[in-house]
Amino acid sequence: MISTAGMMLPMGSVSSNVAMKANPGANLRPGLPAKTRRMGDLTVAEFCLPKHAFLASHAHPDAAFCWAVAGTFEQRYGSQRFPCNGEGVVFRPAGEAHSDHFGCVSTHCLVVELPTEWLRRSQRYAAALGAPKSWSSPRFKWLLQQVYREYCDEDSTAALAAEGLIWQLIAEVSRHDLRRAQNPQRLEMIREVLQARFDHPPILTELADLAGVHPAHLSRTFHRHYGCTIGGYVRQLRVEFACRLLAETDDAVADIALKAGFAHQAHFSTAFKRQTGRTPGEVRLLQRRSRAGC
Repeated sequence: MISTAGMMLPMGSVSSNVAMKANPGANLRPGLPAKTRRMGDLTVAEFCLPKHAFLASHAHPDAAFCWAVAGTFEQRYGSQRFPCNGEGVVFRPAGEAHSDHFGCVSTHCLVVELPTEWLRRSQRYAAALGAPKSWSSPRFKWLLQQVYREYCDEDSTAALAAEGLIWQLIAEVSRHDLRRAQNPQRLEMIREVLQARFDHPPILTELADLAGVHPAHLSRTFHRHYGCTIGGYVRQLRVEFACRLLAETDDAVADIALKAGFAHQAHFSTAFKRQTGRTPGEVRLLQRRSRAGC
């Protein structure tokens, strides 16, 4: 069960020193999870966290994947720090004390708790998920976006779909380190270019010239490594940027669409809901509630 005594609190027993503060000594009014849902063997919940919030040292009885739908946060285990943004996912092991620190804008989080049996079964095929860790890849973001869409869906097959997606995520993170070791540096360079120029990205032939490869080869290797096309990655970056503007500004949705690089609001709204499972207006409402302390 999710505790209703605070935001992003452990889904089970909570140590007595959990506190959420904007600054040292400044207590905030606790908020409730926006929604909690049991999906087969998984427990899935979303939370809205005010900017600069933190949760003091605590532990959870169950392991989980944690992802920032919007905003950023960092989990700290002693001297180890594991950041999480739109492309990142943090594995939170069971029973290990840590603190949660949230960024300079309000943060919208998704937490997927895993049964112990799943972790045992995964060890038959892949490296054990035991220690805290974070990874960053557009592929992970896409998988978690699909989990979030299923979580928002009320049909009877959503739990089955979510379970399949999380098994796929376990497989992807298990092979991620090997892929990173084999990753050509030119792919990281292309990704950095797209991150800097997502609103008006270079065309494929220009990117291929930068990488010194044929355009078809660049398209294949980018998709094979990151799990999405170059165009799909640009759309992800645009929607992520739009989420920040929805949270941080009162700009009209049409203006945000143009700033993010979309040709018009209708195209933006379609791409936004396909990626996040919610409309821009719904996301803005969630962010405003979180700024008000949920």
